Amino acid sequence: MVKPSFWQAKWQNNETLWRGERVNDVLTAFLPTLQTEFDIHPPAEVLVPLCGDSPAVRMLYDAGYSVTGVEYVPEAMEALVSSSFPELTFVAKDSTRSAPRVELLMGDF
Repeated sequence: MVKPSFWQAKWQNNETLWRGERVNDVLTAFLPTLQTEFDIHPPAEVLVPLCGDSPAVRMLYDAGYSVTGVEYVPEAMEALVSSSFPELTFVAKDSTRSAPRVELLMGDF
């Protein structure tokens, strides 16, 4: 099993080659199916585990969903807030950062 400190070191050393610049094509293609076939429409709540600083979190937010992201690495959460939500003011409480329709949970998921 990979230890959490492994992932923290990757973020701290900017060794994050898995990060994408755009939303995954499968999510983009499948979102209309969720809406039509499963009747999942905004402002439904969406969980994004291991969210890192994925642009999918912002895409789902922009689509009108309420998004909960879970992340273990503080640097990843900070990158998500600064790159995807610079206009929002987040309230920090314990291991949670909240803004309207966005909740980010710091923890080992």
